[in-house]
Amino acid sequence: MKTDSNNDQLEPEDIVWNKITDSAKRRIDYPALVESFEEVGDPVLPENILFQIILGRAVGEDKETIASKLESQLMVLGIGAENGTFLELVEEIEPAVSKEVLAASMALALFQEGNDPIDVLVTVSQLL
Repeated sequence: MKTDSNNDQLEPEDIVWNKITDSAKRRIDYPALVESFEEVGDPVLPENILFQIILGRAVGEDKETIASKLESQLMVLGIGAENGTFLELVEEIEPAVSKEVLAASMALALFQEGNDPIDVLVTVSQLL
């Protein structure tokens, strides 16, 4: 997922993923998520974490796997957390973003079938 406030410079697929992530931001306490990673100094990190949770669930990963992947990815960046922190985060966010998980799952299937990104965006928008 690419983040860019000017969506017309993004690839059509990225607009779909941004639509899903932006919808999820409204369903959770996104400012609190941003605040929890404020020390890192990467304003895109909370959005990417949210996206990874949605995408992980959309492809059928369990909460533990998603949390483990997040922990590993962030450790590579030099960001550590107490044991269980990411699992708690996934468990907190996942129920609130069930529509986005469904939309991401649908988008993945439609892209895999070769559907036009605009048609995928329309379908995703209707689901959300």
